[in-house]
Amino acid sequence: MAEIVKRVPSKQFVQLASRVQPTLPAFTLFAVAPVAEIVKRVPSKQLISLYKIPAFKTADELLAAVAGARGKLRKGGVPDIRAAARIILQVIAAACFVCAAQAWCALF
Repeated sequence: MAEIVKRVPSKQFVQLASRVQPTLPAFTLFAVAPVAEIVKRVPSKQLISLYKIPAFKTADELLAAVAGARGKLRKGGVPDIRAAARIILQVIAAACFVCAAQAWCALF
């Protein structure tokens, strides 16, 4: 008989997710938690100029501003947080890829 193994998030992720915004569903926290870390580490002026959005203070405000600027709205004009988080993470991942490629090319 095969056992069904339930996948449980790591303890560190659960702690981070509970600090970010405990009222959101779990599937949304997977997108919001990394953006909260990006807000902590990247100067807000760089994010404002990169995404062409107004000033913000929290990750929630950043996500709402990016969703509004990119037209990612749900019914009733509510910002789509998951789509905005996906946009932010794709841009950061692309920037990391470009930096890694430049460092690799510098070796030759």
